[in-house]
Amino acid sequence: MSIKSAVKIAVLCCSLLLFFVSGSFAALGSKSPLATPPQAAKADCADAAIVLAIYKNLQTDTDLKDQIGHINVSVKNGKVKLNGFAAGPGAVAKAGVLAQKASSCVKGAVLNKLKNRKPVSCPDGQKDCDGTCIDKDADCNLPPKLGD
Repeated sequence: MSIKSAVKIAVLCCSLLLFFVSGSFAALGSKSPLATPPQAAKADCADAAIVLAIYKNLQTDTDLKDQIGHINVSVKNGKVKLNGFAAGPGAVAKAGVLAQKASSCVKGAVLNKLKNRKPVSCPDGQKDCDGTCIDKDADCNLPPKLGD
């Protein structure tokens, strides 16, 4: 057998091998090791879902969990506003930080209008929301029952 014939046979074998290997990967489809991983599930960005996520996050904090009944969370188009009061050192700021981190759907900075003490009466421009003062245009969304 000549060298030319041996080279032709080697090229033919490599071509067939490459053909079968590439066909095997194509047949695997998404199971191919080269396939991209599935996308992570998107967060629920509905305003009500953001409100619930914020209350759940506030409930995990030992300083705030007993005070969430005085914190009203209002969300419109992903923009969050906190009204009401939270007592204790740094409680107002901490509530704002926890609200911001509760959902990737929160748009912009949280408007934190919490006070550090319960008001005697609601000032002009605010209304009562079960013992908590909130802006007149805000929805009264005191926390839902989140379980124990």
